[in-house]
Order: sequence, then C-alpha cells, then structure tokens
Amino acid sequence: MNEVSKMLAAISVILTGMVSGIYLLRVIGKQYKSNHWVNRWNRNLRKCHKFLSVLLVAVTLIHGITSFTGVFKLTWGIISWIMLLLLGLSYCLKRKLGGNWIKLHRVLTLVFLVLLLLHLVELRSLWELYLTISINK
Repeated sequence: MNEVSKMLAAISVILTGMVSGIYLLRVIGKQYKSNHWVNRWNRNLRKCHKFLSVLLVAVTLIHGITSFTGVFKLTWGIISWIMLLLLGLSYCLKRKLGGNWIKLHRVLTLVFLVLLLLHLVELRSLWELYLTISINK
C-alpha cells in the first residue's frame, strides 16, 4: 500500500469514528446535562453528519483506487464501501421507509463497522504474510 493510500486509510478511520460515534455519544450523553462536553460534541457532530458521511464515501473510494494492485479481488474493504453506499441510500429513502428508517440505518452502521473490522484484520493478515515471505527470502 502506498503512502497516499495509507494516509487516506487513516483519514477514513477517523471519519468513521466521527460519523458512527454520534449514536454512542447520544446514549452516553443522556446521563449528563445538555451543556456537558459529551452533548456539545454530539450536537456539533450531528450538524456535519451528512457532510462527513459524503466525505467518508469519497475518501474511501479514493483510498480503494490508490490501493488497487491491478488485479480485482472482492475484499472486505470493497464490501464495506458498498455498505457505506447502502447507508447513504437508507438516508435518501427515509421518507419511503417511514419511522423505522433510523433503526435500519443503525443496523447498517453496525454491519459496516463489523465489515470495516474484517477489512482491518484482512490487511493485517496480508501484511504478516508479506513479512513472512520477505524474511524467508
């Protein structure tokens, strides 16, 4: 993985934390007053949630393009990116989905986070394989 791709991966992880942490902050913030820092962070993140989400899709797409090795393989990274698109689609269809759209959105978010974790494990396994091969040369 080249340096640009690594940088984009790090930015993607940070954006994922910011975008998906909103729900966690809301749950934690219920036990505090509205002016507590947890609730202030939650309000600020909610204001830019759409922007950060679109930015996450774009950054992860560019990350995937810059990571491309010339051979197309279906990886957990590609599957997690598709899940990001489904998350966006769930927002776009929220009027058609009705009151349950937010539950679907949260479930898709959890699935995305699991897929992202699988992608990180996959990369670590590939890295360890590369190191093993390099050392044995």
